[in-house]
Amino acid sequence: ACPTVTTCIGFTNLDGEACQCDANCHSCLSGSNGVSLCTQCSDSYYLFETNCFEDCSFDDTLIGVGTGVFNRTCEVAPPCETGYFERTPVQDGVRDCVALTVCDSAKGIETVAPTASSDRQCTDYENLCGSSFGCAYDATDALYRGNISTTVNGRTCQRWDSQTPHPHSRTPILYPDADLRNNYCRNPDGEPTAWCFTTDPYRSWEYCDVCNKYLVGTPTSLSEVVCGSYSPVCTSEEVEVIEATARNDRLCKRKDIRCRLDEYRTPLYECAKLSECEADQYIQVAATLTSDRLCASIGNCTTSQFEVEPPTPTTDRICEGIINCTSAQYEVEQPTLTSDRVCRNISAPCVIGDQFQIKPPTTTSDRICQNTRNCTESQFEIVAPTETTNRICANLNTCSDTQYEVRAPTPTSNRVCGTLSTCQDQEFEVVPPTPTSNRVCGACSQCIEGTFAIAPCFNMTDTRCALCSVCEPDQFEASACTPFMDRDCEPISSCDLDTQYQEIDATATSDRVCTPLTACQPFVQVELQAPTATSDRICGPPTCGPDMYEVSPPTTTSAQVCDVVTECPLPCDGGVFPDGSPCSCGTNCSACNIRDGDVSCVFCSESLYLFEGSCFSSCDAFANVTAVGTGADLYCQPTDEPFTRPSLTSQYESVPPTTTSDRQCALHAVCFLGEYEKAPATATSNRVCKDISTCTENQFQTAAPTLTSDRMCQNYTMCVEGESFETAAPTPSTDRECSACTVCPDGHRPVTECSLTQDTDCDRCSVCAPGTFASTPCSGASDTVCTPCSSCEPGTFQTGACSVVSDTQCTPCSSCGENSYQSEACTGTFDTECTPATNCTSSQYETSPLTPIMDRTCQDLTQCTFDCTGAECACPQNCYSCITGEEYSICTVCKNSKFLYQGLCFSSCSFFPDTEAVGADPVGRRCVSTDPNFEPIGLPKLEFISVEASATSDRTCQQVRECTVDQEELAPPTPTSDRVCFPTATTTTTATTSTTSSSS
Repeated sequence: ACPTVTTCIGFTNLDGEACQCDANCHSCLSGSNGVSLCTQCSDSYYLFETNCFEDCSFDDTLIGVGTGVFNRTCEVAPPCETGYFERTPVQDGVRDCVALTVCDSAKGIETVAPTASSDRQCTDYENLCGSSFGCAYDATDALYRGNISTTVNGRTCQRWDSQTPHPHSRTPILYPDADLRNNYCRNPDGEPTAWCFTTDPYRSWEYCDVCNKYLVGTPTSLSEVVCGSYSPVCTSEEVEVIEATARNDRLCKRKDIRCRLDEYRTPLYECAKLSECEADQYIQVAATLTSDRLCASIGNCTTSQFEVEPPTPTTDRICEGIINCTSAQYEVEQPTLTSDRVCRNISAPCVIGDQFQIKPPTTTSDRICQNTRNCTESQFEIVAPTETTNRICANLNTCSDTQYEVRAPTPTSNRVCGTLSTCQDQEFEVVPPTPTSNRVCGACSQCIEGTFAIAPCFNMTDTRCALCSVCEPDQFEASACTPFMDRDCEPISSCDLDTQYQEIDATATSDRVCTPLTACQPFVQVELQAPTATSDRICGPPTCGPDMYEVSPPTTTSAQVCDVVTECPLPCDGGVFPDGSPCSCGTNCSACNIRDGDVSCVFCSESLYLFEGSCFSSCDAFANVTAVGTGADLYCQPTDEPFTRPSLTSQYESVPPTTTSDRQCALHAVCFLGEYEKAPATATSNRVCKDISTCTENQFQTAAPTLTSDRMCQNYTMCVEGESFETAAPTPSTDRECSACTVCPDGHRPVTECSLTQDTDCDRCSVCAPGTFASTPCSGASDTVCTPCSSCEPGTFQTGACSVVSDTQCTPCSSCGENSYQSEACTGTFDTECTPATNCTSSQYETSPLTPIMDRTCQDLTQCTFDCTGAECACPQNCYSCITGEEYSICTVCKNSKFLYQGLCFSSCSFFPDTEAVGADPVGRRCVSTDPNFEPIGLPKLEFISVEASATSDRTCQQVRECTVDQEELAPPTPTSDRVCFPTATTTTTATTSTTSSSS
C-alpha cells in the first residue's frame, strides 16, 4: 500500500497532530514511511530538490532567490539570451554571456555557425577564394607581398635566406627589391606566378596558389562559394577599365574606340548618348570626347533680388541683391523684377543755431529745415534753438546809479546789476567803483614777518611797512624785529686761541662763548688730543704702544716704563705651523722656530751648516768652531764651550698679555701611545690628548682608532624574549643578528614557545566534527576541546546555529503586541511571527474580532441604491444625476449637451437607429426611440438607509415607497429617509387608506 502523506508545518500537521520536518525546514510533506520532503526552508536557508542548504554555492549553476527568512530557493541560472553565447562556464550562478558576432559587409560571411558556448566565425568576402592579403593582381604576381608560405601541392616553403635543404642564388641580398622575407611565396625572377623553394629535400621548388581567384558568388544554404579565375592581363592595345580585386575580375577594352558626334566615351570605354538639357535648364559644363554635358536648373531670383541678365542656353540667370537704403538714405524709386531700388542721401542735419527741422526724414521722404530767429541788440536768447524748435528772445536789464554791472549781457544771458559796496572800519578803498565794477575795500595790512610799520593805515591809504634791519656777519641779533619795532644788532665776541677755545659758536641771535684751555699735569698726564679753535685739549694717563705692556706706571716724578710683549715660539716645519697655517723659514732653511717675527733655523737645506740660527756653506768663517754631522744634519759646534743641538720648539699662549703684564707661554703637549689627539695644538690653546676607548664586553668595534679619532663602539643588539631569537652570534667586530619569532597561523598552536636562541614550533589545531563545537579553543598548552551542540528548550528558538567555534544560540520566543496577532507560532528554529491587525476602513465594518492567533475580518458596507445629483456623487462622465448602487451607476439626466440613452450619455443620437433627439438645453437632452416595440432599460428601485452601520454591523437598506394614484409626494426620499406621501383631498377614505399604508 502507498504511504500516507501529510503536510507538516513546524511541529504539527493540518490535523493538529505532532510531526517533525528535517533541520532548517519550515514545512514538508511527511510520509507514514518516515520519508520527509521539504517544501519550505527556514532560518534563511535555500530550498533545492526538497533539501535545505545554507547557500547555493555547492553548484556553480545555481543562484539564490529570495531575501526573507522563509521562501528562499536555489534556481538554475537563466541561460544566455538569444543573440549571446556563454564564453566561460557558469561561476557562482553568473553566466559569462557575450554578444554573438554579426557577419556583415565589414566582417564577411558566416563560415562556422555559433553554439551555446562558442561564437559565430565570419570569413571576409575577399578571402573566400583565398587570401587577398598582399595581392597586387599584376600579370606574374611579381608585386605580391602576402604571407602565403605553402605551395600548390601543400609543401612548406624554404626560407629565402636559408641554403638548406636547397642551395640557391635567390637571396634577399641579390634581390633586394623582391621582398624575400621569411619563407613567403614570391616571384623575384619573372616566373609565370609566385613560387618558392620547398623544405622537401626531394622537391626543389614549386609554384604557389596566390591571387588567382576572385569571388563570383557567395555561399548559400543550397550552394557553395563560387570562385572564378582572373582574365589575362590587358595587352598594349587595351586599357584596364576595371582593376582586378578579390571580389571582381579585371575588364579590358580596346583603346581605339570611336564614338559619334552626339556621343561621348565613358570611363568603361563605351559610347553613350549625350544628355539634352530641358527648357528650364542651361548647359553648365560643355560635353567633351570623354565626358557628358552637365545641365543645371536655371535659377530664380528671390524676393530680395532682381534680374541683372536673363538666362541663355549656356548661362544661368544672373541675380543681384536688391539694395536696402541705409539709415542715412531714403527711397526715391521702388525695386522691380528687373531693376534695383533707387536711394538718395538724406539732406544734412539742420545747422543748429541757423536752422531747425520742421519735418523729419522718413524712408520715402527727405528732411525739411527752416531758418531760425535772430535776437536784436537790446535782446538776449532765453531758449536756444534745437534741431526741431526755433530761438526765443527777451529784453535786456538796465543798471541804476547805485548799481554797477556785475555781469555783462551775452547773446544767451541777461545783464546782471549789483549794489555798490561801502568800506567799513579797519578798511580802506583800494579801487574806486566804475559802471562795470564795484568799489573794492581792503582790510588794513599787517606788516609781514621781516618788516615793521613806519606809517599806520588811514582813509584811502594802507599801512606803510619797512624791511627790518639785517645784522652784519660779525654781529648777532640782540633783540628781534616786531611789527612795530626794528631789529637791534650787537658785535660778536672773539676767543684768544692761545688760552681759549670756542665752546659754543655764535648764532644769529646769540654771542660766541669762549672757555679757557685745559693744562695736562707733568708725568701723570700726556696730551692725548691737541686743542683746536672749537675743541679743548684732551689729557690722559700715558699708555704703552701696540704689542707692549706697562712695566712701571708713571708718577709725579717719573715717567711710565713699557716693554715688548713676548711672542710664543712656534715650529715651522715643511712650510706650515702645527695648526696647518702657512709659514716660511727663509732661503736654505727647511725647519725653524719663529718668535716675535724672528726666524731661528733648526735644520738647514742639504749640504749647509747650521750656526747660531742661520745656514752657511761651511764653518771656516767662524773662529773656535768645528764642522760636525752627516747628511742633512750639519752644524758648526764651538770647541771651547758646551753646545746643545737646537730642536723645534712648539709653545702656546697659556696666559694672554694685559696692559700691565707680559704674555706667558707653555710647551705644547705630545700624545703618547694609547692616546689620540682630541683637539689640535694652536697658538692660543694646548693640544688635547685622550685615552683611546676600549669596547666593553657588551659592545663591538664599529670603527678603529686613528691619530686624531677615538675607537667607535656600539652596544650589541639584544634579542627580545618572546619577540625575537638569535640567528647569528656576535663577535668583537660584528653585531648579534636577531629574527622575529614566528607567529603561528590561524588553526595552529605553539608546541614550543620562542626563546632567545630558538624559534616557535607550531602544530595544527584539531577541528571539531559536525554536531560539536570548540568549548575550549586551541592554545599553546592544549589542543581544541570539542563538546556536542545543545538543542533549544521549549519556549525558545534557535537564533544562531551551532558552528565549529560556538554552541547553538537560543532566544525566548516573542509575544505579539497590541493590535497584532500571531501568524506563525514559535518553533525550535524560528521566532513567533506577528502581523499587524487589519483595521476596517470607514466604508467597512468588523465581521469577526481580532484574537491573539486570528486577524480581524472586515467587510464592505452595503451600498443602498439612491438617486444622486451634484459633484459629491460618483455619476458617470457627462452625467448630471444618476441612480447609484453597490455595483452600478445608471445615468438619469445628462449634462454638457450630451444625450441620454439607456442609462448612458452620448454626443449624438445618430449612433442609434430608430431614435430622435429631444431637448435643446445643455442639461436634459435624450434620445427617444421611434420603435413601438422598444423596451427601455429598467431602473432599479430606490433605497434609503433605515438602520445606520456601526463598527461591527452592516447598514440596513429599505426600498423607497411609491405614492399611489390617490397620494401626492409631500417630501422626496433622501439617502437616509423614505419618501413621504400624503393623500389627496378627494376623499377621506382614500386619505385614511393612504395613511394606513404609510404607517405599515
